[in-house]
Amino acid sequence: MKARAHRLTWPDHTAYVTTWPGTTGTTLRPDQLADTDALHALSLAVPHVTHTLYTEDGGNPAGWWYSLTDHSWASVRWPAPQGPGIVHQHGPRHLWDAIESAYQ
Repeated sequence: MKARAHRLTWPDHTAYVTTWPGTTGTTLRPDQLADTDALHALSLAVPHVTHTLYTEDGGNPAGWWYSLTDHSWASVRWPAPQGPGIVHQHGPRHLWDAIESAYQ
């Protein structure tokens, strides 16, 4: 377990998400990203990124990824748990593109 001094400060969402870009799709499923081995490998392949996965009120899975080195971010929402996801991303790093490449 990390000591408090070693824990990362969670990014301020409003400082990151200053514009809402168009969408792209993804074939990655939320269950693939919930796997702890996959998340560990992704954290090594796409460093300095923090994320949260959650379930929306309607029961749909979703997640946010924030770069800790610049103001890049990615948001993914899956309208159906096993279907394609809807991606929004913005910033100098295309986080979702990097995550998909690393997962493949």
